[in-house]
Amino acid sequence: MREHDSRLVEDVAMTATITSAALSLRHVDKAALQCSWPATGTPIGTLTLQGSCDPGHDGQQKPVPANWSTIDGTSVAVTGAAGDMLYNIQNPGYKWLRLVYTRTSGGTGAVLNVYANVKGP
Repeated sequence: MREHDSRLVEDVAMTATITSAALSLRHVDKAALQCSWPATGTPIGTLTLQGSCDPGHDGQQKPVPANWSTIDGTSVAVTGAAGDMLYNIQNPGYKWLRLVYTRTSGGTGAVLNVYANVKGP
């Protein structure tokens, strides 16, 4: 079984909306995203996963999907304290995945990190 790790968001300030890099799910059976934000600052907002079925490759095989849809049931509140969230995706039917943090207020001093792990045949 093939396995690959990547960092989609690295120490990005939670003072505005954050959109992660796109993660290709081609030939993937399982995917997991781990989000964490340390005890500094008081971020308030929402984490949400989005998927895309766009063909999404340029000539160099870099992801370039243009159309994204929110994946039902993935919204999680960030409530002003340190925290983390682990998403586990089984048998995705979409080709691309990304995370969006939508800021409501606060966030000064807080940073977001998102790690991904995918597995496939």
